[in-house]
Amino acid sequence: MWNLKKALATALPPNAIAATMGLCTLSNCYNVLGLSGVRHLCMLWGLLVWLIALLKIVTDFQQFKGEYLQPIPGSLYAAWPMLMAILAGYFHDILPWPQVGLVIWYLAVTLHALHILYFTWRNVLKAPTLDGFTPTWFVTYVGILVPVVAGGAFGNPVIMKGLMIYGFLITFTLVPAMIWRLWKKALPEVLRPTFTIFLAPFSLTLIAYLTMAKQPQPWLANLLYVILLGFIIAVIVKLPSFVAGPFTIAFAALTFPLAIATLATARLGAFLKATIVGLSSWYDQAFGLLLFLTTAVIVPIVFTFARRFIAAGKGENF
Repeated sequence: MWNLKKALATALPPNAIAATMGLCTLSNCYNVLGLSGVRHLCMLWGLLVWLIALLKIVTDFQQFKGEYLQPIPGSLYAAWPMLMAILAGYFHDILPWPQVGLVIWYLAVTLHALHILYFTWRNVLKAPTLDGFTPTWFVTYVGILVPVVAGGAFGNPVIMKGLMIYGFLITFTLVPAMIWRLWKKALPEVLRPTFTIFLAPFSLTLIAYLTMAKQPQPWLANLLYVILLGFIIAVIVKLPSFVAGPFTIAFAALTFPLAIATLATARLGAFLKATIVGLSSWYDQAFGLLLFLTTAVIVPIVFTFARRFIAAGKGENF
């Protein structure tokens, strides 16, 4: 008999939630192309994973607490309210009651803000360690910009404007600090894929800027993307070494950052269509290439997490 409790205990790390968030973000990239069916399918999967994660938190709080109190898995649990924000945007679009999406959006912002406060108290003020300071911290500190990306059409404009400003400040503070940390001490082999998370801060900040600024300046948007492009190239160069070994839950770090970088490319291309047409076509081509690469990366990772979850419930080794 399939054992849900065992599957929850052994095969639903926060990394799986992060990978699902990457899949849902990828589906929004396909939605840009008018492929809404892909979005519907992925969002239903995202809702299922979000509910299963909630079930884990409620039914096995001690295990959740044990993971949450560690700096690396704890930082990744920010993916839960981030996924919630993405689902809020989806519900706002498809449900006849848009208030449902708005309520979920507010809850996602609130939960993420509370998470940042507690995480900062525990891992920055109370017991900071260099080993615990990893790129996964971007998920906690910059991930709160996801409600701006997802809620641009309906979220509270005052909150989103504040988050956009916060995004610039935290990105240009935390990214240099993280680069210094990696220069000081290299990541252990198992955490090397988390380098990919460097794509998230500038991607999220760029989209937030294009969403909330009254008159976005092309020079600033392109500057943000040039920095992002440098990280994209670095990730592509390193990608073969990241996936060379057996699957680990750290592979989840490849998912959302690539997806949000792809979406940022699409958003910038759409913005530049009204200003710099020639440059816009370049971004369109880059979007297509990134979409192809990101799909090839994310789908097998999400499938593997799902297969491991099913196998764990059966008592099989994975």
